Amino acid sequence: MNKVLLGVSTFFFSLILFFVVLPSPTTGEDKNLDTSKKVIILISDYTNTSDLINAHTPNLNALLQKSGSALMNIRAKNRYSASSYMSLATASRVGTIQNAGLSYNSQELVNYLPGFIEDNSTSPPQAGSLFSMFTASTPPPNGVINLFTEPIRKYATTFNPPYQVGNLGLQARELGLRVAVLGNSDTKYAISRDAVILAMDEKGIVPCGNVSQNLLESAPRHAGGLQSNHEHIIDNMNSLLKTNDIIVIDLGDTSRVELSRANTADHIVVGQRKMAVERNDQLLGKIIKNVDMDNTMLVMLTPNPNKEMLLQGNFGLTPTFIYTPDIEPGLLISNTTRRPGLLSNYDLKPAVFYYLKHTYPNPGISTIKSDHSLQVLNKQLNLFCNLRASRNPLHYSFIFLVVLGTIIGALAFIASRKEFLPYVNYIVYCTLSMPLVFLFISFSKYFSLAGVILISLAAALLLGALINVIFKNPLDALLFLTAITAVLLIADCFTGSRLMLLSPLGSDAIAGGRFYGIGNDYMGILLACTIIATLLLLNRLKSLKPTHKTMLGLLPLLIATVVIGHPHFGANMGGFITAMVSVGFFFIINSGRKISLKQVFLVGLLAILGVFAIAQLDAMFNPIPSHAGKAISTLYSGAGATVILSIIKTKLGILASTVYNSSWSLVLVLMVFILVVLKRKNPTIMLRIAVENSHIDQALKILLITAITVFIVNDTGVIAAALILLYLLNSLWLAISVISYTKQGRC
Repeated sequence: MNKVLLGVSTFFFSLILFFVVLPSPTTGEDKNLDTSKKVIILISDYTNTSDLINAHTPNLNALLQKSGSALMNIRAKNRYSASSYMSLATASRVGTIQNAGLSYNSQELVNYLPGFIEDNSTSPPQAGSLFSMFTASTPPPNGVINLFTEPIRKYATTFNPPYQVGNLGLQARELGLRVAVLGNSDTKYAISRDAVILAMDEKGIVPCGNVSQNLLESAPRHAGGLQSNHEHIIDNMNSLLKTNDIIVIDLGDTSRVELSRANTADHIVVGQRKMAVERNDQLLGKIIKNVDMDNTMLVMLTPNPNKEMLLQGNFGLTPTFIYTPDIEPGLLISNTTRRPGLLSNYDLKPAVFYYLKHTYPNPGISTIKSDHSLQVLNKQLNLFCNLRASRNPLHYSFIFLVVLGTIIGALAFIASRKEFLPYVNYIVYCTLSMPLVFLFISFSKYFSLAGVILISLAAALLLGALINVIFKNPLDALLFLTAITAVLLIADCFTGSRLMLLSPLGSDAIAGGRFYGIGNDYMGILLACTIIATLLLLNRLKSLKPTHKTMLGLLPLLIATVVIGHPHFGANMGGFITAMVSVGFFFIINSGRKISLKQVFLVGLLAILGVFAIAQLDAMFNPIPSHAGKAISTLYSGAGATVILSIIKTKLGILASTVYNSSWSLVLVLMVFILVVLKRKNPTIMLRIAVENSHIDQALKILLITAITVFIVNDTGVIAAALILLYLLNSLWLAISVISYTKQGRC
């Protein structure tokens, strides 16, 4: 027992050391404030890449020649438009209340305030006096105030942990920076000033700015009956630039189109949006002519999707352009996403502060020199939308093969229906080929749903047929399939997970759950394939001593563990815990020892300590840590325990939702049921496998433990657990066919 404990402890200690020596991203050098630099954030809301392509935008096209471009994930916690602005300001995914952007100049008269002033056109109060009454704060004489600050604050406290309202404005003030806001999206019938949410501080105050309707002019034939007055906006901007470092400008016209579409035909809306985009482009050209582009960072973004984007399935990706004097034109990339042409709403705030040369964490925003035209962005967006539309149907195709193989195997080996024997191995090979097919299916660009499904099934059936012809021994075929799958997944992780991220079993860039690393689906497949392939290979090394076999077998499992858990590669902490547990039980089971409660406790403890160690190293040495690194950092803060409990609560909520909604839950239940029936109906079969194919018996035990662990510690663990049990059950079918039916020829 002491040798076991010593071996396991030594292995995990070595693993932690391995993580320490692996390179992590380096921090940028500290920079001091340069007061000559300015940042201008332009809001062109409810705009898609196709809108920009279809409109005449010479100024944007010229800016693109010296800027970086990307799609930004702008998802928030709810669908209110104000929530996207709040998420940008807090550099996190949060939500806020309806009408959260209801703001006024301090001296402006308020004719309407929901729940307080319904219509008071005869003697309207001044916004500043209302603000003082609501908040007991003094409004700035030439600034902008948010009259819904208190309801916003109260709503923010309902989050666990609560988020800081006005985060960008607050941090700017702490850094000695002045923020201003300019422009609005008002229509004749509604107030829309959500841009204030991005610029305001924790008190709901923007020290300088103008969001009044003095910046508008009548436009009876345009959406909303109003349009931005370019001359007034330019005059105000030039005045604000003299005393402010950051200016948020709402261009306004595209928002008015979306906010006024209720009584307008959709094709008319598209035409109005085209005109609005072109007017925004004219204003962009005037802004560029009036600023010092050698000392200005210019950001143009779209916080919310329009209706057409939502109908396309795109509720999370909008075009973003960033110009700085020293930027190399190309596709933007950041430490948050690690993917060319993709940014997150987490990136705006740190990018702004870092540009102004503060000792602020470098968000790692840079460009990859490549074609970054609007057409390229649109092509990339279409790929993400097509992938999202194809994901569930492709999963159902995979599930069809899984269920078919499970039922045929059960009929052959449990119900003793020998007429199904010739089909078992072939169906198993086809099923286990699907993860490989899905790894490369993105090369089809998901051009057609029916076409992609047909290609996937045809490729799996063809691979299954080839393997059935090439390999006479089913376990040789299993070794080939699991080994090549594991090697390809590991190689893909080491090279940026480019194949996995665009696979139906990968992440969803629109939903924004994971931008890099290995997702739970392929994590489960990688662990299952590595365990099976390792034990099948070790069985062939007859001349090695058992101890040497065990130590040799740890090598591929160690590599898989590093790939899954390291923040620079897989960055999957739930998967890392699962991998460490799998390695611990691999060591115990392959050493021929029985599993005891003490060993279970020890392996679990070491796995948890390993995760904390890696998260701590990530927080210490990585300037932009992963989720685990951020979580461990907050643990030492005042709200540390609250944050950790919030993460656990969120993960459990996702797990419960996945169990309830995912079709893989039914697959998991089916496979567990089949295993239980097999154990009761044919109890001697497992004994025969243990005697005649002990390496398969060991693999089955480890896979079962791995499936249980991944289900417990991962938010979408039900899918990963189902995939692990898929490999367990199919390995069992092949092992039984070798043991019981060799005399009947090939199956």
